[in-house]
Amino acid sequence: MVHQRVPELAWVNDWKTLATRYAGNSTVIGFDLRNEPHTPTGVAYANAATWGTGDPNTDVRLAYQNAGNAILGVDPNALIFCEGISNYPNAAATGGFDTTWWGGNLEGAAQFPVVLSSAGHVVYSAHDYGPDLFQQTWFNSSTTAASLDAVWNKYWGYLATGNTARSGSASSAPATAPPTSPTPPGLAGPVVLVAGLVHRD
Repeated sequence: MVHQRVPELAWVNDWKTLATRYAGNSTVIGFDLRNEPHTPTGVAYANAATWGTGDPNTDVRLAYQNAGNAILGVDPNALIFCEGISNYPNAAATGGFDTTWWGGNLEGAAQFPVVLSSAGHVVYSAHDYGPDLFQQTWFNSSTTAASLDAVWNKYWGYLATGNTARSGSASSAPATAPPTSPTPPGLAGPVVLVAGLVHRD
């Protein structure tokens, strides 16, 4: 699942070409495979960026595994950066989906982790932004550090074990407390969650 106009095989081969070009270059540590995969307005979840569905046309996790394994085939030291999606099924949520920023929802990784041919190369990178960029429902007059912990731990913070977790892209957001959830089942090797904070002036 890449884009309607780009066949996945071409996308994987492009990543393989880049990995071959930069293999052994110490300034290139990895590859962020897809920027902010999401479900566009008016498009059904099943026809957009899904996670763990097994549909080779929409399952971002499968695309990450295919491209990640191709990259590791030519650069066995590369890190594979895997961003979340925007919507994830939840029967208890309004509309049947938990919805967050594009690339910010990694709930599916708990049950369906990205598994590569070589352990220790997956880097989950959640994109989350503060209210100066987009007014998510969790940014309001009642927002506290604890309320943000609850939201971010639900979507991606649980992936970190014993580390302070922040998103791969963020803006004007306070640091979160260490998440306490265990490593997702079936995931070999350590889970790395990109730490970074971008402040917009």
